[in-house]
Amino acid sequence: MIALMDLPHEVYRFIHFLGGIVDKELRQRLLTLRKERDDFCQLRRELREQGNDWLPYPEHLRAVPCGATTRAGTPCKMTTIYRNGRCKLHGGKSTGAKTRAGRKRQREGYRAWLEKQRASKAGRKRTREYTSDVARIGASTLSEIGASETDRALQPVDGISLRLSDGTLVAVLPHGHRIAVTLTTTSPRYGGARWWYVCPDCGGRKASLYLHNESLCCRRCAGLHYASQSK
Repeated sequence: MIALMDLPHEVYRFIHFLGGIVDKELRQRLLTLRKERDDFCQLRRELREQGNDWLPYPEHLRAVPCGATTRAGTPCKMTTIYRNGRCKLHGGKSTGAKTRAGRKRQREGYRAWLEKQRASKAGRKRTREYTSDVARIGASTLSEIGASETDRALQPVDGISLRLSDGTLVAVLPHGHRIAVTLTTTSPRYGGARWWYVCPDCGGRKASLYLHNESLCCRRCAGLHYASQSK
């Protein structure tokens, strides 16, 4: 086996461009040269920050190949190296694929990555409870109240049985607990009456009440959020 360091510089480049040496020992020597080159780059930066002259590269470090593994399984032999220690095809200033087949591989790879990202459950964990997660009584019940007579059963909503009795809405929860919800009205500009729920906790007029801790209350009192607030 010919020692890598014993080869003249021109012969060394010629052999690597022809792909004549691709064994484990050479790969290890190449890694050693790359490590030495990285250390020398760090030394040059430190000296320049101190105001010293820029040191030239030693002869044996001026044409260190990239060394990245290609699709064929062989080390890359390009010697035009950028600051990150790679050539323009393996981590350097690449502008992407140049051939039709290469661009096709890029598109297929991106689509596969995108599907994997969409199917992944990694990332920020959800910590909020949304309004869509709990049962509620909303505008449809208010519309039915406006057209109903006193003491009449209303359409159940999300498993909650409803009955209008003497201007009060009586809600029977799925487990049998009964809640009396006060109703109020406002007068729109063009006449008629608009019905509202009165939140049992804060006393405010609300268009929807949500099931929370065996009671019905407004969104703020229940600590709920809209899903759009987390987008």
